[in-house]
Amino acid sequence: MIATGLMVGGAYSPTDDLQLSAGTLLPIVEDMPFLGLGTAKARLLHAGRFHLAAQGSLTLLAENGATFWGATVGGVATYCLDADCFSHVSGYVAGGFADEDQTAVPFLLAGSAVVRVARRIKLVFEVDTAFIVGDINEYSDAYLGWYGIRFTSAAIGAAPSRWRKALPSGGWWKVTTTSTLGAIHCSSRPGSRARTADGQPT
Repeated sequence: MIATGLMVGGAYSPTDDLQLSAGTLLPIVEDMPFLGLGTAKARLLHAGRFHLAAQGSLTLLAENGATFWGATVGGVATYCLDADCFSHVSGYVAGGFADEDQTAVPFLLAGSAVVRVARRIKLVFEVDTAFIVGDINEYSDAYLGWYGIRFTSAAIGAAPSRWRKALPSGGWWKVTTTSTLGAIHCSSRPGSRARTADGQPT
């Protein structure tokens, strides 16, 4: 299956240790449901090149008069590969919650790398998977991989990317889904140095 989407969003940082953001997927195809996403990230620790932040998100999906919301609460650990943290690797773990009866908690695991290749250009890589704890205990054997390129300025960025879903098949990993996603993101931060809540510069 091949799909395409365009996401727009914005972010505001009232302090160097807090970032608030919101985004939505533009309805570029007929009968596309509304998808809204809000996130908050707060830096908890800054020790040299190591940063630790708490992150929460709220997702709203609306289609044909019905609505569904889900939330995640977790943490992000980041290690900077250079003094200014333009390139870095991160690990993320979060628990998920929904508006329906829930007897098990899904957890998301993610690892990512951002590599600066020019003053305003970065390469982005990410791998995601999940597991469930509760009445159902199960670990996903599927992985979702992202890769893309990020163009940034002081207040706006664009990030065309592609993700691939891989499932095990006969001892090998088989790509079953490919999707292309474009993203446009605007940000506003007081002060002269623009950084995200976990210490990463824009």
